[in-house]
Amino acid sequence: MSAHIKETSASYVKGMWKPEEDYCSDGLGVEGEGEILHVKFHTITAKDKVERYIVARLQITCAFDVVLDKYGVERSVDAGDYMKDERSLDADAFSEKMKPADGILDDSSKPFVHPQTSGVVEVLALATSDARHWHVGEGIHFKTNGNSCFLKTFFYTHKGNFGDSKEGEVMNQMSMLSDQYTKTSNGLEHVEGCDSDEWDDDSDED
Repeated sequence: MSAHIKETSASYVKGMWKPEEDYCSDGLGVEGEGEILHVKFHTITAKDKVERYIVARLQITCAFDVVLDKYGVERSVDAGDYMKDERSLDADAFSEKMKPADGILDDSSKPFVHPQTSGVVEVLALATSDARHWHVGEGIHFKTNGNSCFLKTFFYTHKGNFGDSKEGEVMNQMSMLSDQYTKTSNGLEHVEGCDSDEWDDDSDED
């Protein structure tokens, strides 16, 4: 496994593991940005497979409902007006949409996430994705798979494409969440498990 991620956890799910069908079919998802506060490996064991994820605890700096225009295309968020955008979600709203379903994660992190710790949520991405390179302190721009804790896409940011709401900064280069980004992860593609060498391939990088 990735050398810099030391913590691991596990959970057990009754029946078959079908996250897209069971957890990601409600809503169009949440788009947002946040800073990584904590990262760990997490293994979910179901009747039909074992799936390995990276779980990141994020301090969310901004979050929006994903909305389609009349042509069925996702509407981009105007970075210059994001705080006034009607799609903007407060901490209660986005944490509810992104809350892991019962049984996916253990209860040990409850004191560290919303509402106990305002604006903090946990998200999951497959351990075979670039998420295995996540470090505490990094910022990511993400989109969830439906209204869920599973990430559909993500890419790294420096100070955030939508800026720091406290300081009013806005990055010069804005980004629309589309498939043009090469450093994204499909957080729900089915993987039958990882060979041990797949968890060691970046040990020299960290």
